[in-house]
Amino acid sequence: MKVKGLFYPSLRTLLTAGLLLAAAVVPAGAQGHTSLTPLLIKLDGWQAEEPEGMTMNTGGINMVTATRKYVQGQKELDAMLMVGNQPMAMGQQEQMSVDTAHGRMRIRQINGFQVHTTLDKRDNSGGVMVVLGKKEGSGAMFILTFKGISDEEALKIAKKFDWQAMRKQTAKLLAQP
Repeated sequence: MKVKGLFYPSLRTLLTAGLLLAAAVVPAGAQGHTSLTPLLIKLDGWQAEEPEGMTMNTGGINMVTATRKYVQGQKELDAMLMVGNQPMAMGQQEQMSVDTAHGRMRIRQINGFQVHTTLDKRDNSGGVMVVLGKKEGSGAMFILTFKGISDEEALKIAKKFDWQAMRKQTAKLLAQP
């Protein structure tokens, strides 16, 4: 997915930025990504690759990620769980909506989670980001990037993942000294 301005980072861009900006969160002996990959479920009607993950602890850079790719015809999804120093601000803004001819961005509260959605209207691509937790400059989030579907359809799909279980598991990683 191509980066389409400030509101549309690709999954690869987020991962790269996260790797560059990560801070010590997860100790070397932590369970890491193997505790996150089972949370990236199979989706009915979608072909899914096997989930993959990474636990990185090197030179003060520590991050845990789990990813999975889904395809349905021309539609694409990339799901990611990330624990570390987030590559974007997760501010106190609880509600916001911006709509232009080319894109849309929304921040809202859904079932106790701060949820950010973006849409590039030109190619029906964007992302859904669910803030799972924060701790002293570190945090955890679930990201679902999409192509070929609307932001509302992507949000419905994102809700099929168990955000509560994700919050619980990522909290364990954030609680590590």
